[in-house]
Amino acid sequence: MSPVRTEKINSTYDEQGSYDGRYPPDWEARKKAVHRNNDYTCQDCGIKADDGKMLNVHHIKHLSDGGSNRLSNLTTLCIDCHNNRHDHDIRRDRDGYSSMTSIRDLFKRFVQLFKSVVGGLFILVIHEYVIIGVTQPIGSTSWLIGGGYLVLLAVGILLRPDKIAVLYTTAGVIGVVVLPYAPARGINGVSTSVVFLSPFVPALLAGMWWHQRR
Repeated sequence: MSPVRTEKINSTYDEQGSYDGRYPPDWEARKKAVHRNNDYTCQDCGIKADDGKMLNVHHIKHLSDGGSNRLSNLTTLCIDCHNNRHDHDIRRDRDGYSSMTSIRDLFKRFVQLFKSVVGGLFILVIHEYVIIGVTQPIGSTSWLIGGGYLVLLAVGILLRPDKIAVLYTTAGVIGVVVLPYAPARGINGVSTSVVFLSPFVPALLAGMWWHQRR
């Protein structure tokens, strides 16, 4: 697992009384850091975010008991286990808060989905030219451009495997949708299946490297 990045966390807000409101201004950064440190897994029951369960961040020593917002005092719990740690129903207490944030979360997810689709479509177009380029005679301009892109892609996989995995998986899915409508004879001598399905290769490599780093 790679070290938790805390560059967005302001130590000024570690202790209570240094901010107004229920949570410190950098609470989202703290949540992300804790979830990542705990591998997006509930520390009580072991369920993961991938299982569809909402994850919360819990103060091990409650703020009401003098606890702090330091990462060492925060842990990841699913909504049910989090509720079991308290002597009252936190889900009911947060209904108003949740209804407001759920709309924002829904909008954020829509924006993320839109960005992923647009990004995937852009990557698919670029990838098409790259695949065609590397099949051209060695030393030609197209071959050099295609080869250069593959080198940059390899660097991207090493540095940001999460982004590459998402983008190229999206590009591959779009390729699957487009494939039935592509010319059966291929594109510039390259099989349409290779052109539209090959984005899954870097997506798989990036996903494997991402998993290894975690």
